[in-house]
Amino acid sequence: MRHPPAWLRHSILAICLSCACMAASAEINDGESFERQQYIDHQTVTLHGVGKRTFLFFDIYAAGFYGNVPPAENKFVLAKMAPCMIELHLLRTVSANELMHTLSGAFRRNSSEKTLLALANKIQALQGMIERTGTLNTGDIVQISFNGKGTAIALNGKPLGPLIDGYSFAEMIFAIWLGDNPIDTALKQHLLYG
Repeated sequence: MRHPPAWLRHSILAICLSCACMAASAEINDGESFERQQYIDHQTVTLHGVGKRTFLFFDIYAAGFYGNVPPAENKFVLAKMAPCMIELHLLRTVSANELMHTLSGAFRRNSSEKTLLALANKIQALQGMIERTGTLNTGDIVQISFNGKGTAIALNGKPLGPLIDGYSFAEMIFAIWLGDNPIDTALKQHLLYG
């Protein structure tokens, strides 16, 4: 069997390396758009990792995680991460209905029916906040923060509503990205461990 000529092998290698470099710089560029530190109730939280959520080849959002990161072998325990924040930078326009549909599916993957029933009023409060936004546009920034007592949600720096109190609700929200059944396993690894 004949091997391809050396010039072709070198060209293929160069293309592969340039693709790898482009992927690495895309991730670095995403990281540069996130502040290295944020503040939750006057407490400083540090950016640990960033990643991108894609679906069917479309970039949906870039995400960053701020907070305390447990050792890799530990299971998801939000109390050990608080205060913490997930920050989402929208890379495409998303309607309130699309967002709520996605969140509802993620809640069901990580929570029992009993938990969902117990948190129904808080989920409704979240839905009301999201519906009031109407549409999230490319470039919008959503911050979901937990101060150890309750969850605050802000759009472009402005609160969408009052603090939603309780650990269980915060745990359900953060489990979307960091839980045992995250929306994207690779994204979880990027957020927690870089």
